[in-house]
Amino acid sequence: MGNIQDVPYEILNVLEFNSTRKRQSVVCRYPDGRLILYCKGADTVIYERLASGDNDLKKRTREHLEHFGAAGLRTLCLAYRVLNPDAYENWNDKYIQAKSSLRDREKKLDEVAELIEKDLILIGCTAIEDKLQEGVPACIETLSRAGIKIWVLTGDKMETAINIAYACNLINNDMKQFIISSETNAIREVEDQVSIFFFCENPNLSF
Repeated sequence: MGNIQDVPYEILNVLEFNSTRKRQSVVCRYPDGRLILYCKGADTVIYERLASGDNDLKKRTREHLEHFGAAGLRTLCLAYRVLNPDAYENWNDKYIQAKSSLRDREKKLDEVAELIEKDLILIGCTAIEDKLQEGVPACIETLSRAGIKIWVLTGDKMETAINIAYACNLINNDMKQFIISSETNAIREVEDQVSIFFFCENPNLSF
């Protein structure tokens, strides 16, 4: 397994997660003085903030994300950035001002976070099982049988969304599935991210 060493570090800043940011970051100071920002979040959010280079790792991580998504797992991407001390101090002054603001505090914190959460280096991805709450499939099935139209907007990978939809009885094998995707190599080269929409039609229901 190699050598395992405990390394103490000081957390200087925590950039909190919210539904708009879809990511969370911490800035750490190591005993040797290095300043490193670690960031975790949705793959589309992380990928658009990565520095250029190491396309092989990006490609292999995408493949892992798709594999985990097909298994119905929740995924996150991990990345980091080594910070210049002077640049960090300048940024930290802005962070403190935003955190102390009495008006539009969250908006200002998000804007300050954008200044430092960039040029990231990809570490990889994680995947965990996220079980449905008890009674959810039965509830959704009952609502559908009552003629109530149900739409779901999700930030999950397409494969994950489909598997969860089956698990909670939102869709079944009697329904027609239409997948509209911009997932092409040409678009990936331009955007370096994927925009996916998933639509299900029940032939017995009108939308």
